[in-house]
Amino acid sequence: MPYGYGGASPGYVFDCSGFTSWCYAQAGISIPHPSAEQAAMATRCTYEALQAGDLIFWIGTGGASISGNHVAIYVGDGKVIHSNELGVNVAPLKNTWTSCGTIP
Repeated sequence: MPYGYGGASPGYVFDCSGFTSWCYAQAGISIPHPSAEQAAMATRCTYEALQAGDLIFWIGTGGASISGNHVAIYVGDGKVIHSNELGVNVAPLKNTWTSCGTIP
């Protein structure tokens, strides 16, 4: 599935927060589309406490706030799933993340 800024439609395009909000919706959980709003509603957690389904946030190079401007879902075993310029993909959790949170 290709990346597209503002995208939130399976079969069309996803951006990072559109993908996470769509995934959560499949589980019956409504979260906002923008990653900054997702970060604001998440209960902070630590790396040691990460569980599958937690959101991971990064600060980008565009001067984003501390809440981050990229978001992924932790899937366990040191991996995340997210939508980036490569499309939707599973990737290793890198040490560049800035915060993580559990959605209540």
